[in-house]
Amino acid sequence: MALGQTLRAGALLLAVAICAASGCGLPDARPDIPPPTDADSSQTGRQFTFRVPESTVAPFRGVEVYYRFAEVGTVLDRFLESNTDLLEQRFRRLASSNDRYPSPTLPLIDQPGADVVVTVDFSGVTFGMDPVVTYLDRDGNARRLSLRRAVDQSDGQYERFACEEFDSDDDDVDGVVEELADTEDCEQVQLQLYALSYGRTDVFTVYSDALHLGAIDLTFGRP
Repeated sequence: MALGQTLRAGALLLAVAICAASGCGLPDARPDIPPPTDADSSQTGRQFTFRVPESTVAPFRGVEVYYRFAEVGTVLDRFLESNTDLLEQRFRRLASSNDRYPSPTLPLIDQPGADVVVTVDFSGVTFGMDPVVTYLDRDGNARRLSLRRAVDQSDGQYERFACEEFDSDDDDVDGVVEELADTEDCEQVQLQLYALSYGRTDVFTVYSDALHLGAIDLTFGRP
């Protein structure tokens, strides 16, 4: 190779290396999306609330909510940062009664309005009623979904939050709170929730930072 060609090739390689290091002004391949805000929980009302981000432009699609059981009095990590952290700590995604196992429709809270309050209500589970999530979508329509656990009910549906529906080998019970499988006593347990914004591009699935919604104690009843 001639000296001139060698120098040009070297200069090109150097330019590529500098561009890769600096980004050359190109946007990040995986975009960031804003997380939910203003988390709150009520032991008395057995509810969790949070607010959808003010910016809901693409690739934002909605919000996902993750849950975990624990023994009453357990101090769990309230500063987990990502959906990967949540899964590693045995948190599971909340499903809805509209979902079919094993392919739920994502996200759980679909196309919510900007800056609206979302309520996750577990107040009825003591009486065997389904927990629900309520919010306003971007068109101002009221949405209400019955919630399900991340466990297959064997008929393609997700399992309910009801006393007799907990088994010791369920993914959200096994090694976590096996007392829930005692259908005679329906032990009181702690429930902890996190929420994350969810988005999609043509290439990536995107999650925001995780927001801790709080922890409450519950006893699950029978329908």
